[in-house]
Amino acid sequence: VTYDSTRPSVTITSPSSGHVTGAASLTVTGNVTSGSPITESTLILNGEEVPLEVTAGRFSKQVTLLPGTNTIEVRVKDSAAPPNSGSSGTITVTLDKKAPEVAVTSPTEGLLLGTPAVTITGTIDDPSISSATLVLNGITSQIEVAEGTFSVLKDLREGTNTILVMASDAYGNRGTSGTVTVEVHSGKPSVTISTPATGLITNASTVPISGSVVHGQTITEVTLTVNGVSRAIEFLESNSGWEFGTEVSLVEGVNTIVVRASDNAVSYTHLTLPTN
Repeated sequence: VTYDSTRPSVTITSPSSGHVTGAASLTVTGNVTSGSPITESTLILNGEEVPLEVTAGRFSKQVTLLPGTNTIEVRVKDSAAPPNSGSSGTITVTLDKKAPEVAVTSPTEGLLLGTPAVTITGTIDDPSISSATLVLNGITSQIEVAEGTFSVLKDLREGTNTILVMASDAYGNRGTSGTVTVEVHSGKPSVTISTPATGLITNASTVPISGSVVHGQTITEVTLTVNGVSRAIEFLESNSGWEFGTEVSLVEGVNTIVVRASDNAVSYTHLTLPTN
């Protein structure tokens, strides 16, 4: 007759408690030491019993984790009468399926630029991420990330540009920013003064001035400067671009007239008309 009152010793060797993973499938392994043969063994995952086989003092079982924190325990009983019970104690394993949040903060959607150079900045809510993937007009490149922020200077192409940033955490979860569309139009508006003709000599103290602006983008302002004094003037969209017209007051002698047109990209041109 053998007297055995010692509880079996159960140890989960993998994973360790507090383990974090991005994979739902996980293999639980461990050892059982007992003075009597093991007759019953069970793995308990999140309160649910899962059949487990112990062979030669070892066990291995593949389980499927749920997102978030999971609890795992292994319980056994030996062949003593009454049986001795043993437990590994409960360990926790976290399944992290949350993708990092990525945002491009600059440039903003729909921005119109007059030069190709732009600084792309943004944030990632996971400070452990040290690099991200920039997708600029379909071409990828790696950019540095420091303490959840990134900033990189890039040259855009003329016309429409798309900007996208992707980042992955240590568990394989990938986050993607929204696509930002930016327009680059470096060409300047073309301004023509139709009347008065350059070199005009007149005895009138006021003369009408009219002309047109041709540009591929929307004109936002037309400024008239007469002898160094500037003011905004009205303009209307036409079939060929934009038209402007107003009257100017002259001083005795040569008068200099400048018309400047601006678009959203803040580019401009002008024409100077000396008038006697």
